[in-house]
Amino acid sequence: MARSRLLVDCCMTWLQGDHMQTPPTLRHACAEAADLHAQTCLLVMCGLPAAGKSSIAEHLRGRPPGAFYGSEQALIFDAVAWKKARESAMSQVEQELHSATASTLDGLVIVDDNMYYRSMRHDCLQLARKYQAAYIQLYIRCPAEVALQRNASRSQHQGVPEAVMRRMERLFEVPDPQKHAWEANTIVLDGSRLEMNFASDEIWQQILGMWKDPVQPVADAATLEQTRQHGRAANELSLQHQLDLFCRKAVSEIVQQLKANKGVDQHQLASTARSLNAARQAAMAAFKASAQCDSSTEYERQRVAFMKACNNAER
Repeated sequence: MARSRLLVDCCMTWLQGDHMQTPPTLRHACAEAADLHAQTCLLVMCGLPAAGKSSIAEHLRGRPPGAFYGSEQALIFDAVAWKKARESAMSQVEQELHSATASTLDGLVIVDDNMYYRSMRHDCLQLARKYQAAYIQLYIRCPAEVALQRNASRSQHQGVPEAVMRRMERLFEVPDPQKHAWEANTIVLDGSRLEMNFASDEIWQQILGMWKDPVQPVADAATLEQTRQHGRAANELSLQHQLDLFCRKAVSEIVQQLKANKGVDQHQLASTARSLNAARQAAMAAFKASAQCDSSTEYERQRVAFMKACNNAER
């Protein structure tokens, strides 16, 4: 299969740069991934300046800086281009996604930037969704002091002012899959130990593991509303069932307590039981007939009303 060969070639190119042979497990992962993933994947790098993003991106690419090999569809956009014109750079990303998806071969588009705002990364997600590409984030976690030390050794043209880096550190919105489900496909690397990252194939294994389905399209307004209605109906049905169970259990416990009380005759017991069941039925009918949007509030209202009715019935 052409797609399998392309993935294996891409991975082998990277590994051979370190004079390593492709492990059988990685070859197997590449071959299987070809049948399981989207044709195109957008890999978005994020992290502080000098955290090691560009080094890792070039390492993944397995090519000398500035070289482009269209057959592999692996492109890198450096931070300078993004500083000059972010919109223009996003347009370039979109063009490459378009080209990659139009190809019959698998394409990996790498976006190399700080991406310290979550909204910046979300813009890339939207592009991946538009072109039915998979979306992966590669977050290079690096202590600010380490990044600053590396930045100081750069040339004046490549270096970033310390004040800018400090500000970026304060504003950086770290990927948080727990709060933002769309960031679930996030690879985290220790930027302070780049030599360890370069010496293994773990990055590619993680990329292949996450390079699966394309980003799902957003449902239209009608579908979303229908989903909400179904959710509300299911929630209401569940609360209705809970209310019924609560009332029945309360009635049963009160009747059992009255039976244990030798001072209560059968006539009084039967009368109280009828009053309790009538209160239960009234609570259920009121809940069902309620036009309240917040069924949880209505549930609590009817539960309290029922308990008051129970107290009155016991007197």
